[in-house]
Amino acid sequence: MKKWLKTVGNVLLWVFIIFAVFMTVIAFTSTKNELGVSVILGKMPITILTESMEPTLKKGDLIISHELKPEQKSLLKEDDIITYAVDLDKDGKMELNTHRIVSVRKGGDGYIYYTTKGDNNVIADTDEVRYDNVIGVYNGRRVGGVGSVLNFLQTPNGFLICVVIPLVLFLLYEIYNFIKVMLTVKNEKKNKLDEEEIKRKAIEEYIAQQNKEQEKSESDADSAQS
Repeated sequence: MKKWLKTVGNVLLWVFIIFAVFMTVIAFTSTKNELGVSVILGKMPITILTESMEPTLKKGDLIISHELKPEQKSLLKEDDIITYAVDLDKDGKMELNTHRIVSVRKGGDGYIYYTTKGDNNVIADTDEVRYDNVIGVYNGRRVGGVGSVLNFLQTPNGFLICVVIPLVLFLLYEIYNFIKVMLTVKNEKKNKLDEEEIKRKAIEEYIAQQNKEQEKSESDADSAQS
């Protein structure tokens, strides 16, 4: 039972470590665009924050979007699912939203405008999306429920709990194992030296006993001759 628990503990610890290393690699290899969205080799992990795109995309899903070059943003078409910057709360702060394009319009100012709509919404969005506010287009890949976890990991507390602490625990565990091995080797060496010392004393006592008996025999022989 104890061995089984130790094995399970080691497996869980390594899972934490692999995950922590993976998140650290992502953190150091990804770049961020002007809205702070991480970009990894042209791919952007986007978290779905609302239920407006259900059942296609669910709240908490992690989707992968292609990063678009400036010249590609005006070439989108109806039915594309895009992530774009929009002032949802009308507070002057741009936020990310992911909806489907339902119509495309070329404005008199030369800009391309997209009308978007959530699959779960009854009506289309009131504000059109100007093409240069598009961040990326959904490539059809999603992982259910992982987006919320990823958002947590990107916070200081999440990084501390899921990356820093597991790495520290792993380091402490390895230090403990190292000390344990060193103590075991030291004890084995000490026991070996003790055994050799015991053997040496036993041999010396045996030789001394043999010499004593030999001296006694010689002494008895000398007495007999006298």
